[in-house]
Amino acid sequence: MLGQLRERGVFLIDLSPDPVASLRLSEFVPQLVSRVRALGPEKIILIKATVYDAAFQALREERLPVVDARIPFPGSGQQKRFEVAFARALKARPG
Repeated sequence: MLGQLRERGVFLIDLSPDPVASLRLSEFVPQLVSRVRALGPEKIILIKATVYDAAFQALREERLPVVDARIPFPGSGQQKRFEVAFARALKARPG
């Protein structure tokens, strides 16, 4: 499925290369900005509230096309909230 998304120009990248790293998420933001800039996206949607909190402002300050939407991670019973928030973010214009 990720291959099909990639073919359509949709990329899923992680903020942290190691999901169990003991570093704060904000420590990974500079590398995220570089990776995102290399992809040249038309729109960036951050998934998971903690990722949004760590990365949104930095992406916006770098004038990258990030959508101002705090989307829950689609686990632990959040699937419906994720579906609604993600659909809304897909329609939103980056700010």
